[in-house]
This record gives sequence, structure tokens and C-alpha cells, in this order.
Amino acid sequence: IVGAGDPRLLIVDDLQWCDAETIELIGFVIRSSAAAPILIIGTVRPEEVPYDHPLVRLVDALNHDRAATTVALDPLDEVATARLAARIRNEDRLDPELAARLWAESEGNPLFVIEALRAGISADRSATLMTPTMRSVLLARLRQLSEGTRRLVEAAAVMGRRFSVEMLAAVTGSPEPEVVERVDELWRRRIIRDEGATYDFSHDKLRAVALELVSPVRRRRLHRAAAEAIEARFQNDIGVVAAQIAAHYDYAGMVEPAINAYRAAGIRATEVSAFEDAVAKFRRALSLLAEMPASSLRDTLELDIRIAFGSPLVAVTGYGSKESRQLYERALAICRKLGRRVDPPIYRGLGLARLQGCCFEDSSKLGWALVKKERHDSIAGTEGRYLLGVSAFWRGDLVGARRFLSSAIDSYDIAHRPEHLALYAQDPKAVCVVRSGLVELWQGDPGRADECARSALDIAGELDHLMTTAYVITYASILAAEAEDYPRLTELREKAGKLWDRLSEPYLVVVLEALWGWLEMLEGSTTGIDRIMRSVAHSRGEGESLHLTYTLLLLARARGRTRELREGRAAAREALAWTERHDQRYLEAELWRVDGELAYLCGETDSADASLRRAVVVAGDQGANWLELRALYSLASRFPSEIERRRLGDLLKTIPSGHNLPPFQAASVFLREFSR
Repeated sequence: IVGAGDPRLLIVDDLQWCDAETIELIGFVIRSSAAAPILIIGTVRPEEVPYDHPLVRLVDALNHDRAATTVALDPLDEVATARLAARIRNEDRLDPELAARLWAESEGNPLFVIEALRAGISADRSATLMTPTMRSVLLARLRQLSEGTRRLVEAAAVMGRRFSVEMLAAVTGSPEPEVVERVDELWRRRIIRDEGATYDFSHDKLRAVALELVSPVRRRRLHRAAAEAIEARFQNDIGVVAAQIAAHYDYAGMVEPAINAYRAAGIRATEVSAFEDAVAKFRRALSLLAEMPASSLRDTLELDIRIAFGSPLVAVTGYGSKESRQLYERALAICRKLGRRVDPPIYRGLGLARLQGCCFEDSSKLGWALVKKERHDSIAGTEGRYLLGVSAFWRGDLVGARRFLSSAIDSYDIAHRPEHLALYAQDPKAVCVVRSGLVELWQGDPGRADECARSALDIAGELDHLMTTAYVITYASILAAEAEDYPRLTELREKAGKLWDRLSEPYLVVVLEALWGWLEMLEGSTTGIDRIMRSVAHSRGEGESLHLTYTLLLLARARGRTRELREGRAAAREALAWTERHDQRYLEAELWRVDGELAYLCGETDSADASLRRAVVVAGDQGANWLELRALYSLASRFPSEIERRRLGDLLKTIPSGHNLPPFQAASVFLREFSR
């Protein structure tokens, strides 16, 4: 090897499997021929090298003489993993979704990358990733462990990715010093890695293979022991680990403890606005209830779960969704079956479901049912007045809406805020303040309306509660759009954009989508009409029709801007028909005004005159000064009349704010021109 004089490269793979003679030969070559032009590269898996292996002594000696360099090969990072995969596939660049899955599954292990590619890994998770080669490699590593350590690693696999020495000792019932020794062996063999206060498997596939070694009966026992150990350790703050406890009891086949833990996990997830996670936990709890025998105790447990489930469910599927409605209807049936008073969240949930379906009389009745419970439950009174206030607004009863919303705000007690959020999905003060802003605008005080919207946003900002923030931004955006304060609407779009990906409540998303489409139209992009049309289509769905009239109004306006006048009138007329059929009259005046404007542009002057006069009458009857201002301006400018101009001038004097907004400015300029 050294006598030829030419430079040589000697590669010795898997040094951990070499016999003592080979190791001694390597040492002999290096020591006897220190100046020879030879480079020896050896590869080794250090986790498979025991303390008494001759390689350990050789490396120590070579390090002393500075004759060796150790290069630790860590797992590949995500970029390198994708580069390796692309090279193997003879591609310039790997599909990003495939690269992400490959990284997640292989965790940068080159062998697993190659094996996954051979197995036909795809981005859609259609192929298995535990190949026979992977399994045999991992099993070989586990079989090198002593019997006691292997049983310990099996217990760790049942516990999950992260575990501590203390928890392992509690689950296995082993003395802690013994567990420390076995954990040390696992660490030295790189089965696990140190994560500070806890340990984790060095690769998830190691855990998966270790889990395969556990018999079903022992696995259930370990899951039960894990659940009990976690409960004991976190007894003062069960919520943070409730999901873990629930999963362990579930796997252990212990139905009732699993149900209780899933319920606690769902409540915890709701508290931090992790609504989809909460929904999953509550759904699992309800599915496990089917395994319990029928009894009043079981019914009571189901009722408690359904009441807690309502808040995150409406956040994910919507107030008017079929699942939300059925949840509260089932809860109502259980109350009657048990002969107990109906819990307020059930009335509130059913009330909002009726509201979403534009059944305002029904929602008002449920609001009064809540108010009647106020003597025993002040929270119910506040929520009932909120329900009455919004029901009145949708019907165009601005006086009633102001009274009930103001009363709800006055009765609100901040000390009960956590209960409002947990049981009713939102903070009623923020909600009622922003809805009061809409009443203020309709009644002709845009400045006061804007103050209400900003105050509600401040409250929602302090809370950092997703559902409340989404609700407030939605109605603040409607307010800005109907005040024609488009800089403010643009500002709100930016605020909503920061939480857009987290929004899930359907009707809120639909309304915002329509508003952003309208804003795009105002900015000169006709593509916004497609967004509005999608919102209209969604609003026609069962239980999601509350904002159908508004999305149709925006569509009618958008059609007018694109000169699709007859299509615009069709949208306005559809909304007016819905208004009449469901007594949803808050937009009636504005719908007649837009219909009149479109009719005028079509050359249908008689129809235009009739629609505009109807708009003025409706707005006046409702006390909707802001809508009356718009309607009177349209009528006076399209059909000049001294009487209408005088009425418009008198109305302008009653508007205390918003004088810089387009509706007020346009009317003022119009009157000045006629007075010259």
C-alpha cells in the first residue's frame, strides 16, 4: 500500500464491523508511514461501536498525534434532501410538495430518501414509506439493545415522540436510576436525542418500528399507565395535556375517561381559538359516547359536551350550518328528555341558526327566552339582548335595535368575558358596539358610527380572540362601504388580510370576499365581480342566507359599473323579493334606490321615478337618515323638483357628521349649483 510511492486513497466502509486485525493494520500503516502519500477514509456508525471496540482506542491514539480528522455527518437539511432526490430522479428541480413530504418522512436520512423514491413516494401520500429495507435497518438497530432497554424503548414509543425519564419511570414502574441507565444506552446508540428536559426519538420511523414490537395487550396497558402518569403529574393544569391523556385512554380502550379528556381538550383548544382542533376533539368524544349504555348519566354527559362543542363548531361551520343546527336541536331534545331547564347556550345557538336562515321572528322569541333567564343568569340576559338587537336591525327596526344593543352593552360584565367566549364564541360587547355603529350610520351619524367601529376593534384587539375579531372586522367593513369611506375600507382589508388564512366562519368570509370584490371594482378592476358572484352563490345556501340581500346589492352596483344594467336590476329585484318574503328590510331603501338608478340608465324613467320615490318613503319610515339622504339625492338629481331639493337641504342639516364623505359632498354640491 505504501511502497509504491504514488498517492493512494483507501476507503474502509462500516468500521464498526471490522475485526481487530483490520483496525490494527490501519493503525500500523499510519504510524509506520507517517510521510507516505496515502489518505485513509473510514465510515462508521458510532451508535454501533461499544466502549471496548478497538476502533475507540485507535481513534483516541490518532487524535493524540493529530493524525485523524473526524467529520460528523448530520442528517441532510431540506434543501440538500430535495437536491439529492432530484439528482436520483435525473431532474433539475423537485416538485415543492413532493420535496416537503420527502423531507417530513425521511427527516434528512439519505438511505430513507433513496428508499422512499424507490417505493414511489408521491406528494398525495398514496404510497407507503416504510419499505422492507427501512424496517430491517431499524429493527437491526433495536435488536442490538439489551432486553430491558428494548422494553423501555417500546414504552417510550407508546408515549409518543417526546418523553422524560420521570414519566418513563412512572409508566413502566421501574426505579428511576435503572431508567437513567437504559436511557443512557439509548442515547449512546442514537436511538433517542436529547431535547433538554425531555428526549425524542432520533427518527420517527424508529418509533414506528419500536411500536410494532409491542403486543396489543401490553400496548393497551402502557397507554393506560401513560394516561394516569400524565394526569398525576399535571393534575393542577390538566388542560395543557388533556389531548395527550385523551388519546392514551382512547388507545387503552377506556371509553369514559377518554370522553372526559377529549371534552377537556376541546375546551382548551376553544380557549386558544384552535377551533378546528376543538371540533375534532368534541366529535371524537361524541362518537365514543355511542359505546356507553343508555342512561341519564350518559345523556347528561352528552348534553355538557354538545354545549361546549357549539362555540368552536359555529366558528368552523357557521351559525346556520346543518351540523350546528342539529347539534343545538339535539341538545334541546336532551334537556326535555331529562326534564331540566334549557341551558342558555342552546337558546342562543338556535337563535343564531334561525337568524342565519332569516327567521327573525323565531330568533326574537329565542332572544326573549334568554332575557327571561336573566334573574338566574346575567350572561343569558346580555346574550338575549344582543339577539333581540340584531334581529330588530335586520328587520329595519332601528329604534328597537338601538334600545336592545345599548341595553346589552350596559348589562355586560367584563368578569364574565371568559364564559361568553367559551359558551357563545364571541365577546358580546365588541359585537354589540360594532352593530351599534351600523345603527348610528343608518340613522345618519357616520362619525359616531366610525367611533363605534374603532372602539369595537380596540376591544377585539385586546382580546386577541379570532372569532370576535373576524366578526368586528366584517361589520366594520360593511359600515365603511355603506358610508362610502373607501380609504377606511382599504385599511380594514389590510387588517383582515393578516388573519384571512385563520378565518373559517363561512358567512363572515363570504361577506368579506364580496366586499373585497366591490373594492376591486372601485379600484378599476372588473375581476372583482367574479368574487361578488361567488359570494352571492354561497349566500343562497341553506342556513347561510343572512347576507344574501347585501351580496346581491353589491352585485347590482357592480353590474351598474360594467353597464350590465338589466343584469344589475335583476340582482336588485331578487334582493327586494327576498326582503319582502323574509321581512329583512334593513337594505330595502337602498335596494329601491339602486334599482331606480339602474332603471334610469336603462331609459325606463317611469320605473326609475317609482323606485326612487319608494326608496325615500321606506328610508323615512325607518328613520334611516343616511339611506334617505342617498335616496333623496338620487331622486332630486334624476327628477329635478324644488320640493325634493328643499327636503334634501333640510335633511342635510340633520346630519351631524360625515360631511367629508361622498354622499354628503355630492348632495351639498348639487344644492349649491341649484342655488346659484
